[in-house]
Order: sequence, then C-alpha cells, then structure tokens
Amino acid sequence: MLSGRWCVGSLAVCAAMVAVWTGPLGPALIASRSVVAVSPPTIATATLGAAPADVRIPRSFLGLSMEYVGFAHDGAAGPLLARLVGGLASGGGPPMLRIGGRTSDASWWNPAHWPRPAGISFDITPQWVARLSALVRASGADVLLALNLAAGRPALAVAWARAAARGLPAGELMGFEIGNEPDLYGHIAWYRTTKPGELLASPARGRRYARGPHYDVPRFTAEFLRYVAAVRSAVPWASFTGPGFSTPRWMPNLRRFLDASSGALVAATYHRYPLRTCHRPPQTATIPHLLNVRSSRGLAHELAPYVAQAHRRDFPFWVDEFNSVACGGRRGVSDTFASALWGLDTLFELALAGVDRVDVHSRPDTSYSPFKLSRAHGRWVAHVAPLYDALRLFAQLTPAPTRLARIRTSSRFDVTAWALAGPRRGLRIVVIDKDPRARGLMRVRIPPQGHAQLVRLDAPALGARSAVLAGQAYGADGLLHGARSVEWLQPDRHGYLLALRRPGIAIITLRGSIGATP
Repeated sequence: MLSGRWCVGSLAVCAAMVAVWTGPLGPALIASRSVVAVSPPTIATATLGAAPADVRIPRSFLGLSMEYVGFAHDGAAGPLLARLVGGLASGGGPPMLRIGGRTSDASWWNPAHWPRPAGISFDITPQWVARLSALVRASGADVLLALNLAAGRPALAVAWARAAARGLPAGELMGFEIGNEPDLYGHIAWYRTTKPGELLASPARGRRYARGPHYDVPRFTAEFLRYVAAVRSAVPWASFTGPGFSTPRWMPNLRRFLDASSGALVAATYHRYPLRTCHRPPQTATIPHLLNVRSSRGLAHELAPYVAQAHRRDFPFWVDEFNSVACGGRRGVSDTFASALWGLDTLFELALAGVDRVDVHSRPDTSYSPFKLSRAHGRWVAHVAPLYDALRLFAQLTPAPTRLARIRTSSRFDVTAWALAGPRRGLRIVVIDKDPRARGLMRVRIPPQGHAQLVRLDAPALGARSAVLAGQAYGADGLLHGARSVEWLQPDRHGYLLALRRPGIAIITLRGSIGATP
C-alpha cells in the first residue's frame, strides 16, 4: 500500500471520485479537438482514497495457453502468429506461452511415426518443434510445456522433455507441467475404445479413464515426484509447475502438495473458468452469467486463499489455463464483445488478488479462442475476436512498472473503474461499462490536469463479434487498421465528465501521459 498521496510521476492524485448521472445526456463530450464543459447533477459516487490498496502488475503477467494441436499449420503462418502472441507482452517482460490443455495427455514425441498407443491422438514431430522454436524466437515468448501424465508411462514424458530441451532456443524453455488437470482423471474419460485415439468430451460407450475413481492428491503427488525424477535424469536443469488442478475439489490440499514438491517447483498453478457446461452439474452460460460479478470479482476472491498459501512458501501463483466457459467456450457468449468486457475486468481483479500470471487458453476449433488462423487465397489470415482486443489493451496499459488500484463505485448500474499509474505513463482511469441500461454521464472527480484524452473500446452491442479501439479494428494481418479517433474531456471544477452511451471500455489519460498508446 502506498503511504501519503497516490503519486504518479509528477502528478500527485490523492482522490478520485466517480459518479453516474442518469438524466438526459446533453453535449458532455465532443470528438476531435473541440471541448464543452457541463456540470450535471450526480447521484452515485466512488472514491479512490488517499492511500489506496494497490498492487504492482507482475512481470510477464499475461500469456497465452495453446493446445498441442494449435500448431497444426505450416511455417508460413509463423510471422502472423508471432505478431499476435508477441502483442501480449505485459509488465515489462515477454509473454508466456503454455503448450498444454487436454491434448497434452493425448500427445507423444514420435519422430519415427510409430503406431500410436491407446489414448494417443497427436504426434509431436521435429517439424512441429521447428515451428514452435521459430515462434518463440520471433515473439520472444517464454515456454511452458505440459507433459503426458495420463498414459502412466514416464518414458513418454522423458522422451518429449529431452527433445524439447534440445530443440527450443536456449533459455526460453522455462519449465514443464506434468499432466493436465489430474483431479479429473478418475471422472472424465481419457479416451474411448469405440474410436481409438479420440478424446471424450461427453460420456459414451467404451470409456477409458486415466486413473481409477479413488485417485487422490497423495497418489498424484507421489506420481508427480516420480515423473520429476525421471525427467531430471534426462534434463537435469528442468523446472516444474503444478499441480494444475481445475476444480476446487482438490485445492484444499494445495498446501500439502506444495510442501512435498517444493524442491521441484517454480510456480503453483491452477486452471479456472467461471462457467462450465461440460461437467456435472452443468452450469448455464449466457452473457448475463459471464458479466455477473461472480464471474470476475467472485473468481478472484475464490483464488485469494490459494494465492496466499503459495506466496507464504515463496511460490508465484499462476492461473495458467483461463477463459470464459470451460470445454471450448459457448458460441454467442465466449466469442462476443461481452467476453472483452469480462476479460479486462477479470484480469484486473486477478492481479489485485495477487495472482502472478494468467494464460488465456485457446484452441482452433473453439469459440473462446482470442484469435484463429486460416488460409484464404493462398495465405494465412487472422480472425481476431473481441477478447483479443481486451488482452492487447491490457498489455498496452501495463508497462513496467505499473500500479493498479480499484476505484470504488456506488451505482445501480454495472460499471467498474480502475486506476493505473506509472512514472512513464502518468495516471489512467479505465471505466468498464457492462450494463446496457447505463445511459448518462459519469463524473470523474480528480484534481483537474487540463484536457484529458479519451479512447474507447467499442462495439454495437454486447453480442457483437468484433470491436473497435479508438476507431481502429484488427485486420487479417493482425494489425490495427483505420483512422485513429480520440475524444477530449474538458475539466470543470469537479473533474471530468464521461458519456456512457452503450457497454464498452473507456480509457481516460491525464495530460501528463497523453501521447502514449492507447
């Protein structure tokens, strides 16, 4: 916590108040270079105190989690993929690239193309490694690789770990994750015999489970340590993360796992989605459910005790698989503008709760992927979802060092506000409006600093499949296109007024940091 006033470089800001007015709009804001000041009545306020509870955004906070099948393309797609991955660098460090997910337990190192054993559906080849290596070099990403635990054959994990250590750029392979969500091994089928090698997403005949129904944390921990010893026999410097559980059911045992595995771990990991429709009992996944506070702040509160347990043992806590709806997302929810509003707000909540890293999960055949690549007219093109807009915006807002604090709002509308401060960027206020009913003016009470710059991440509706940032949109080349459009806010003696027109994200930049992107 900062003492005294909350200082930002040459700016000293000791309080910020936000208020929402629900009366007629009037000419509060005007785009381009002209300015108009108005002083409407306010009916709700929120205050950033003189010494706000704040956190520093960790280095390399944001990353991407990809399935092994996510590299099922030729090398020509590499530069485009590197541009999209590299754009997620945050906190003054490189982006994290985790290769894992369900396909980690269905993959093996198979350069000779031997027949696949039961449960294996994907071959990792030298060509695949070359594509990953090129991506790492071009994007600067650090890599975390998940090893196959479900097969119960340490030799498979050792063979792949040895090949990865030899094939990836020196210093870029930061560690291994053993298995994927072992808390589900006895409850969700690993594969089925009716169609060899096909992973199950739902019950069917011929189900085969990776472990029995009595598989538990002590059994997993013992197996984890055996795999650590086996991998280190081939890669002595190997580091590991874990446990990578996916439900709260096993998390009360996190402390015991960390204590038993402390000599091998570099981070405690957890996989979390606020909504899930593929487990029992299923949950309803709609836009209102995703935008509910339980899916953002509630999720962060759930993780806070586990973060504390890891930090007390000097381990960072990573949510290294994260997205909106588990098991591939929900079309019409995960691929909409609503996911961008949820995503940015939840990243702020997780950072404030002390989470040290978040890897957003993707898979080509899902609706929650931040972007997808496809071939069109003989070239690879990108299809950027609104969630990627939010991820890229987060990365741009959080260079090192950046401190984050919540602006406490009091309103009948679902509007949240955050303050971001840094010596090179000054003070920025991020307003996230998730409520279609919010129509009016928001008053931001800050000691005036002259004209403030305003940019918006905008879309026609919560269900829109694309977004616009400051008048620009991502094209097929993964770059922003269009004329950049900004608005200017004229201060009055109470601060600034922001028009709430429809759900979206507004970034207010005070005078000392105008000129920086966004």
